[in-house]
Amino acid sequence: MLDRQSSRRMTQLVLANLEEDRCHYCNGGALEVAAYKGNIAIVCDMCETPMAQFWDRTHAAVEDTDTNSG
Repeated sequence: MLDRQSSRRMTQLVLANLEEDRCHYCNGGALEVAAYKGNIAIVCDMCETPMAQFWDRTHAAVEDTDTNSG
């Protein structure tokens, strides 16, 4: 089992690797970090399908990583 710090690093690595990839469901959208059902996730900007979702609230808040928030 990963410790909390390693878990956060792994989450950030997954987010960074998936962000800006093409959506596998609609093939038209780009993946972006966003909130999905209250969790941090990688979500398609067109069809809003989540590709990865993190339930552990000890990870970085969506507001800290979401570049689209105002």
